[in-house]
Amino acid sequence: MAFAVLHTSLRGVNNSLRVAAVCRRGARLRLRMSVSTSAGVASKVNESMAGDGYKTPPKSILDLVDAELDPGVLLQPNLKQHILLLERPNMPSIAEVAAPELRLAGFRINGTTYGPSRADYFLNMVLQEVHDKDRKKIPIDDLPIDKSNLRKLGIGYVQWSPDGKMIAFCTHDPEYGFELWCLDVEERRAWCIAPKVRLNSVCGDPFAWLSDSKRVIAKFVVEDVELPVKNTVPTGPIVEESSEGEIRANRTYQDLLKDEHDVALFKHYTTSQLELIDVRSRERKKLGTPLPFRRASPSPDGKYLLIDIIQEPYSYLLPASRFGRSVEIWDTETGELVETVVNIPLQEKIPLAFDGVSEGPRSIGWRADVDATLYWAEAQDGGDPNVEASLRDAVFTLPAPFTGLPRRLLSLAWRYAGMIWGDDNTALAYERWYKTRSIRTHLLAPGGDLETALSEGNGPCCGRQADPSQAEAPNRLLINVKNWEDRYNDPGTILTMMNERGKPVIRLVYPEGKKPADSSETVQLSFLVQCPGASDEGDMPYLAVMDTDEAKQQIIWRSKPPFLENALNILESDEETGMPKRLLLKRESPEENPNLFIAELPESLFENGEPKIIQALTAFPHPALELKDVKRTIVTYEREDGVKLNASLFVPAGYDAARDGPLKMFMWAYPREFKSATFAGQMRDSPLRFNRLARTPLYWLTRGYAILDGPLMPVIGEGDTEPNDTYVEQLVSSAKAAVEYVVKEGIAKRDEIAIGGHSYGAFMTVTLLAQAPELFSCGIARSGAYNRTLTPFGFQAEERTLWEAAEVYQRMSPYLAADKIKAPLLLIHGEADNNPGTFPVQSERLFQALKGMGKRSRYVLLPAEGHGYRARESILHVLAEMTEWLDTHCVGEN
Repeated sequence: MAFAVLHTSLRGVNNSLRVAAVCRRGARLRLRMSVSTSAGVASKVNESMAGDGYKTPPKSILDLVDAELDPGVLLQPNLKQHILLLERPNMPSIAEVAAPELRLAGFRINGTTYGPSRADYFLNMVLQEVHDKDRKKIPIDDLPIDKSNLRKLGIGYVQWSPDGKMIAFCTHDPEYGFELWCLDVEERRAWCIAPKVRLNSVCGDPFAWLSDSKRVIAKFVVEDVELPVKNTVPTGPIVEESSEGEIRANRTYQDLLKDEHDVALFKHYTTSQLELIDVRSRERKKLGTPLPFRRASPSPDGKYLLIDIIQEPYSYLLPASRFGRSVEIWDTETGELVETVVNIPLQEKIPLAFDGVSEGPRSIGWRADVDATLYWAEAQDGGDPNVEASLRDAVFTLPAPFTGLPRRLLSLAWRYAGMIWGDDNTALAYERWYKTRSIRTHLLAPGGDLETALSEGNGPCCGRQADPSQAEAPNRLLINVKNWEDRYNDPGTILTMMNERGKPVIRLVYPEGKKPADSSETVQLSFLVQCPGASDEGDMPYLAVMDTDEAKQQIIWRSKPPFLENALNILESDEETGMPKRLLLKRESPEENPNLFIAELPESLFENGEPKIIQALTAFPHPALELKDVKRTIVTYEREDGVKLNASLFVPAGYDAARDGPLKMFMWAYPREFKSATFAGQMRDSPLRFNRLARTPLYWLTRGYAILDGPLMPVIGEGDTEPNDTYVEQLVSSAKAAVEYVVKEGIAKRDEIAIGGHSYGAFMTVTLLAQAPELFSCGIARSGAYNRTLTPFGFQAEERTLWEAAEVYQRMSPYLAADKIKAPLLLIHGEADNNPGTFPVQSERLFQALKGMGKRSRYVLLPAEGHGYRARESILHVLAEMTEWLDTHCVGEN
């Protein structure tokens, strides 16, 4: 992967408190709350709990919620002379979130806009020159923005052209849909490419640039087709049938097709018309007929389109991602079919194990470094990791005109995990094996030995025989990661760059000489790698040069205290060696908001010279000055079996344990599975990271609480042992170790510690209240699953089914141990939760059980919200509920 932070396209935005979430058609807008008391009396919320309406938290918390968001930033590719700053919205209203939507085969669709119903869009955008030390914002002429109502028209799907001279984007009108626009960076002017014509973004990005940076391929709504009308009178029952011996086990999914009308709606909304458009002349050319396109990906030379079309029959048990597909090659200019690559059937027999894959071609794409060559992976073991096999996968290639036999490029003993292309002499192939948490990187020459016959192993692929006259590419093992859980020995990520066609290719460097003049010249090459630099002291990211002989690294830049820095991009390189000269850095500290800086590297990169910060590219202010002086410490401790643990401890500004005594404490955690006890306890953060509100319960620092954020809750299964075999025992041991530490240090009282979590963290919370009732004074569980028998074909990292590990499923179900819960429990759930396994019924049934046994509990069901919460009213209400619960129940006996 390339640098991970500054992408060349942005679809939308996520704010700090929320994950993508949605609502449903006809959603009830009344907040539903139920309370059970210790006497077993259940009722609607009483007056002291604020009635049925939405509530707001105390002002100290409200001010933090309303903090201004930093803009999104996109660096201009190729030229790297400008950045694009995109203004991010704050939370939408409940009216926006509760707008009607369709839930069809895993898609959540806005029926008016023909797009996703749960996306947020940017409000405005401006340009800024990279080397302008005054950071002057450059407005864009003719941008369709209503400054009196910025939410009226949003901006999304922002993509730089490959040459970096233009930007294509969509405007989003919630009452109409998406229109395609473009702006010229030099002219600083925007225009609509296709006025009054709606784009279709149901199945993903609605357009893609061609490599000439002049044209785009776009998917448009088919306007002259009427919506299917539902027959209110049933025509018969829905019948599903399974056959003896046909194993079709699948995990639980949400938003599936329910009847024939859903099928008709799914066809209607996924069907679009492909068009080829010149962005300046606005000339449009229709390609083919309307079809349910998943994607249309141009080849690097722009002559062909890789087309992915959803095929019937559909399924009432699987999402659209598992439906059948026809993968085809079309001529870009005419839209004519060049070749059918493969017809992929309904994917209902994929093995449940994590290395289970479908039979037939998968991960089909274009080689990034040549004109038009397809590549794909294909299982050689039937896709089942549980069968014995010496080869698991193979990678195949097929160049234009796609009529010949595919070449078997590479055979893999493990499961294929990706390719990065460089040139005919250089490519990287990754393979992984989940059970051992291992990953290997192979260096190969994809253009080598084309005419050498291969004696064996060149079997059939994609319904056709592979070419027996072409050998596999010369390759060798470059990097062998025996356990990816080991962060301290992470070899890092090999960097890519965008080539002139806008495709990611390996960034090749030649530190000891010049670049080769042509492919016939042999020069020692190296890669650049970006590493987290993890250690017991925390992350200290670095860039290094990796040789291609033994994968040895030489560090050329490293983050140093008192800041945490990450290299986001290379702004300037040596023309002869390709070595970096200037970097774009993101710099932050616990008190300083992340900002972008330009750093100049010393001439002698390998002599530990100090980089020089020559310019601040941004100056985003601290979003919450109330938290600027909050103290954060990464604390370490051990659980009783010797496993090392750590957590982030936050205390209010000015707090001194010896002087002020213990505080009320709120722990917020999420358990994770590991295969190694040694690696489970490694540090996974930096003490120099900015104290951001995102995903942490820092709000309650303003209420005088101490916060223990992210205390490690590792569940370890070494060797052939599965982690979940001792899930409960390990979870309790980790929580007990955290409690013992904060009590021993005088930071918290034993009977004034609350525990909370979201999703799997909610599951953890209820488990701890049931299995270790003495540890916590109360709990808060948001959007969790509590009865594992309702997820019978696996959950989280559990690969076994309920019937293979019945005792494990039962012991891991806190619902079945609800009678042991003593501490008050607040349950919160989104009414429209779309996460597999965390159906709202999980919280509903647990509350009913607690109420029936006279336990103190409270259940809040948020209208229209999904697995994460989006609406301002919902988020404020959740914070108010949590504040009241903590203030009321996180108290000792005295």
